Amino acid sequence: MSKRPTDQPFREIQLLGGSFDRVQGALDFSGPIDPEGRFLYRLIALVRDSDFQVDFGKDDRYFVAPTFTWRPSEDTTFTFLSHYQKDEMGSASFGQFLPAEGTLPPELDVFNPVYGRPVARPDADSFDVLARDFNDSSVNSSASMARTRSGTATGY
Repeated sequence: MSKRPTDQPFREIQLLGGSFDRVQGALDFSGPIDPEGRFLYRLIALVRDSDFQVDFGKDDRYFVAPTFTWRPSEDTTFTFLSHYQKDEMGSASFGQFLPAEGTLPPELDVFNPVYGRPVARPDADSFDVLARDFNDSSVNSSASMARTRSGTATGY
């Protein structure tokens, strides 16, 4: 999450298509919220629907990363960075061509027929940055919070 809000308005939209029925859309918007430039924003988003190079494989992604900056004075900046990402992949995406039988010891019950696809979901991540300049020196402070959920289940 290195993209920060910009002082100048910025707008970009992408539409892509490709092999394996890939369809993808993305946007990146940034700029000041108020005329003085004390409040800045950036919004990055992506949606992808795609098959994979093997049958039943998926390469789908949903991603959004809002960023907000507040400048209460010339010397102080507070930036809030956040993102949400959800990846959905079919069973072949994780298996990478390995056979279901004989790859893992039989005591590992990873082939649960209730689930049809693995799902990796890093749910949310946020990061706060506070910067303050004091004449010739500066102080930076940051705090972060992350929550990740991930699960893999494959059914045959």
